[in-house]
Amino acid sequence: MLDVMELVFNKQIDTVVLASSDSDFTALIIKLRALGVYTIGIGKDNSHKTLVNACDEFIFPPETTPKTDITKPSVQQPSLIIDQIINANQPLSLSELGTHLHNQGLKPKQSGHSTLSDWVSSLQKYEIYQDKSVAYIRKWGLIDKIHDETPLKP
Repeated sequence: MLDVMELVFNKQIDTVVLASSDSDFTALIIKLRALGVYTIGIGKDNSHKTLVNACDEFIFPPETTPKTDITKPSVQQPSLIIDQIINANQPLSLSELGTHLHNQGLKPKQSGHSTLSDWVSSLQKYEIYQDKSVAYIRKWGLIDKIHDETPLKP
């Protein structure tokens, strides 16, 4: 939400499309409209009325069934997801990684690890390092260094 507001304040966007049926976004939509942003909502038939009414336009797409079998990655494939999340040019905190993995339904305990850092270390593909009080992750061998970083011990 903060990214959207930053783009609005910097006058980089004039339209926001929100794909959600969750009424928790109603306040954001109201604020965006007050700032002159055109808002389009996309959601299911059960979308909360306050969200639907807050948007300039709300689209109820037809229910569709995927043509191919879409399955979530197995617990043995977290590195595929991590590879998609990590950007070599920008640090990724261990906390942000944990949020992304949690949103994909992946948790360290599913792989028999008590912490996210243990789990990531067990993959032997990533390095966890510390910058001040924040732990970050990157692929092994990246030359891009962050000021005052200290590798964490596994």
